[in-house]
Amino acid sequence: MLESEIPRQLLPDGGFADRSPETLLHAYRHVVMVVDALKAIDHPIPGVLLSAHDRMPPMLRFFRHGDGALALFHGGRECDRHTIAGLLARDETRGASFLHAPHSQYQRLNAVKSYAVMDCGPIPEGVYANTAHAGCLSFEFSAGPQRLIVNCGASKKWDGMLRATAAHSTVTLADTSMASILSPGFARGLIGARMMGGPQEVTSNRRETSHGWCIEARHDGYARRFGIVHERRLILSPDGAALTGGDTLRPRAMRKAGAVAFAVRFHVHPDVRVTSAQEVSEFAGAAAGRDAVLAAAAKVGVNVESLAGKNGYAFYSSLQQMSPSDKRVVVLYPTGDFSVGDATSRAVHILSQNKRGYFLMVEWDMHTSNVESGLKHVIEMDNTIRQTAQSVGKDTLIIFTADHSFDIRLLRGKRGDPLLSKTAPASGSPAAPKVAVGDSHSGEQVLAAAMGPGAKRVRGFIRNTDLFHIMMAAYGWEKAR
Repeated sequence: MLESEIPRQLLPDGGFADRSPETLLHAYRHVVMVVDALKAIDHPIPGVLLSAHDRMPPMLRFFRHGDGALALFHGGRECDRHTIAGLLARDETRGASFLHAPHSQYQRLNAVKSYAVMDCGPIPEGVYANTAHAGCLSFEFSAGPQRLIVNCGASKKWDGMLRATAAHSTVTLADTSMASILSPGFARGLIGARMMGGPQEVTSNRRETSHGWCIEARHDGYARRFGIVHERRLILSPDGAALTGGDTLRPRAMRKAGAVAFAVRFHVHPDVRVTSAQEVSEFAGAAAGRDAVLAAAAKVGVNVESLAGKNGYAFYSSLQQMSPSDKRVVVLYPTGDFSVGDATSRAVHILSQNKRGYFLMVEWDMHTSNVESGLKHVIEMDNTIRQTAQSVGKDTLIIFTADHSFDIRLLRGKRGDPLLSKTAPASGSPAAPKVAVGDSHSGEQVLAAAMGPGAKRVRGFIRNTDLFHIMMAAYGWEKAR
């Protein structure tokens, strides 16, 4: 029976006939169980079963977001990421995921740790339409482990609404679904809650542009009723930091389309807070320098300069305004362009006069989308560590670490090319950078290095919370562990 059912239900690219990622997961789990059982009794494994066992894992990887769980299409839920990882660990061939599933009819974009997947296919046929969704050209998008744009998923209680077009991140015309579920009655009782209608023609292609890989797709799901074809374009930048695109509603050839209301929906994941462009602008301005910070504080009734004076702090706009007698200082620069090395040495000079010792934390941002600025900050921090190590006494513990790691990748160019230059653009296109910095945090262990009392305890892989106890022991406030 398996030898006849597998070719009928499993598509050549490894997807399942109902186009649901969750169904594929359960089918693969059963295939793994059957293969294991046959191996346990030394029974020959049919070739069709082995072929399915090899084809399904790459398709599962195709549907995985950065959080390890599945995309939400055609009645599928996220499912448990640990179960998914455990099953994929059984894949001995370790088949790599691909970017286009021509038989399952999905397209995928990947760059650094960003991921987008688009439904580029029609409603499945026959019984497989009983759980289908009207979400053609909908997409999901994630950055690292965080889902950003999603579809609404599946629920028995809200089945009718969640299968409609409006529950998907795509375009809806006249607030109607591009396909409908069979109404309650004799037919539905006989064949189930089948999805009827929908697109008859769906096409998609992908191409590389100077702005990144691009997916272009179209469907005619609204053509019969409204005479309109929906076209969608998605482009993911090479560094994964920007997903752009556009939707076009085009009258079908030889038919005049009247005025039709439409809605473009992007369902934002519940964990994501959407911020308006105005709020972003105000936030960026507040972080830009002294005047903006003071103005932002004034909006909430705080006079920073007055507050600093009341608490015994001198208030300056540059390090050069400091006097040798200053003990407590706040410096707000007009911009972020200042010497971290100079600031550190002045802070050490003031704090080292305390005979009871001192604690100083120096933070310098190296994770920025401006590659040149980030690399410059790396050099500045390296020089600051060197000059500090040379100037402090042997009784001072210095620890260097980071709060996270991040990606920096060489995307293009030739050996010997300057890293910070850009490749020659194609006609009419902007120049493309050679180096890209990932916007999200990565999961590698970060460096922790030290010198001075207790430094020998900072080695190998340690927990970040151990650094607190090492510092406490250096103070003499806690016994060394």
